[in-house]
Amino acid sequence: MSIVETPTDTHMIAQADAMGSQYVTDRTVSRCIAVLAKAALAADEAFVLVDLSDATNFKHTETGLIKVFSITISGEKTNAGSHILYLGVITEVDATDGTAVWFGYLETAVQATDRFFHQWMFPTGLSLEVNAGVLSALVSNASKADTTWQTDVLLDSPAGDTTSPPGAGDLVAWLDRTAGSISFYITVEYTTEA
Repeated sequence: MSIVETPTDTHMIAQADAMGSQYVTDRTVSRCIAVLAKAALAADEAFVLVDLSDATNFKHTETGLIKVFSITISGEKTNAGSHILYLGVITEVDATDGTAVWFGYLETAVQATDRFFHQWMFPTGLSLEVNAGVLSALVSNASKADTTWQTDVLLDSPAGDTTSPPGAGDLVAWLDRTAGSISFYITVEYTTEA
């Protein structure tokens, strides 16, 4: 890590990612952490990982968009377990249904090992901005339109069980279970913008 002096004499922290590319992080931007812990899940389930509109229970102040810097998933499953955990953002939602657009997934197929770890890093931040039902900085043809995402369904989140209704711009996850049970921690490092 090094310090870079900008033309305005403001000092910024310069870091490098795993590929050696240098990027600059403004030290005045405060990042938030959201952690979802679930134990012995044996059925499909949806989760709100960061509720954009909830500045009371989540540790952010702005409610315009979420910018994700890292997502870490670690956990354990039964040896016979087979699951896919999808990560995405809600693009549209109302009282009857909604749509989550996926940008990542973790598959824990049937295998001898029962522990897993995966991390996604976005050094400059992945913008989850939604404008008129369309993601501004992300394109994906993988999605799930379902009543699970409707506004009157309270989903488990880092703020607690059955506390977070999904809304446009929220970071969400969907556990698609085939067999066995799974326990996991999902840690999200993020900021929000107006």
